[in-house]
Amino acid sequence: MPNIEVELAHLDQADRHMAIARDSLAAAETLSLQARPAEEAEDRLETFREALAAFEGHRANILKTIEGARWFSPALAGVAGASGLAVVVAGIVAHRRWSGAIVAATLLLMLGFQVLFMHGYRNSREGRSEMKPLATMILEQAPDASLYTSGTKRMRAPSDLSVYLNRPVPWVDEASQIPPSDRPAVLVVRQREHESPPLPPPGMTSIGKTSRSESWWHAFLMPNPNKKD
Repeated sequence: MPNIEVELAHLDQADRHMAIARDSLAAAETLSLQARPAEEAEDRLETFREALAAFEGHRANILKTIEGARWFSPALAGVAGASGLAVVVAGIVAHRRWSGAIVAATLLLMLGFQVLFMHGYRNSREGRSEMKPLATMILEQAPDASLYTSGTKRMRAPSDLSVYLNRPVPWVDEASQIPPSDRPAVLVVRQREHESPPLPPPGMTSIGKTSRSESWWHAFLMPNPNKKD
């Protein structure tokens, strides 16, 4: 269970950072009026405002980890926002003396946002292979097994399963079509949303399953395909 006091402290810290961010934005707007920077500086400041507003509007629905949590804690988001605004303000101020300041500030923002993006993306569904846990189960229980895929519709197993296992996963219409072999065989079967879990085919036992999007992928082990029923 999360520590409520710690979470409240994080929220308080985030509020302070957002207050700093609002002050920085107000200062940047004042500079824009008083110092009259170049037109590109004003354009970049407006672009930053729009990007920040878009991020705020969509982060609750899009930026989710596999566990359903947000990509960034309130404290991290506040620090990142305040830091970004500080870079923008510094670029506007420095632009009065050096025309390349806006370019340098933009480069720093791009590098910083790239690091921040990858920090959150690595824990998202798109940033991780959802088939890797199933590949790990197969390697632990049948490292040298031949792989096959089957199901109610002709849909092969996702390609990242082949990547992690370093072997092809051909299609068979049913388990009885698995050819005889001295090696164990693993059959991977997809369970779609609203479908009942598939039963182990004759002579097979369940290794495990993993979720992908709105489906489940099950793996069944046949220890000795030469002795099929």
